[in-house]
Amino acid sequence: MPYDLPKQPNQDRPQIMTPKETAQYLGVHLMTVYRLIHKGELPGFKIGGQWRIKKDVLDTWILDQTPRKAEKRDPVEGDDRQSTDAG
Repeated sequence: MPYDLPKQPNQDRPQIMTPKETAQYLGVHLMTVYRLIHKGELPGFKIGGQWRIKKDVLDTWILDQTPRKAEKRDPVEGDDRQSTDAG
């Protein structure tokens, strides 16, 4: 009896993306994805010599790359841009 693949994606199983799917998801060029993987900046792994990226790990990576509004930096000492005085 052959194994029947599920008709709908299993929500319990992590979605695995190709570099091309990752590039489309991020809105960047495919070579950018490969470059980031090779530099170790984008989480990926190889299966049979081909790169794959887990979508949930990618989503976490995206959040880690996004500056948070609550984490406001202190003004740099001597930076006049923070001043509202006209003179």
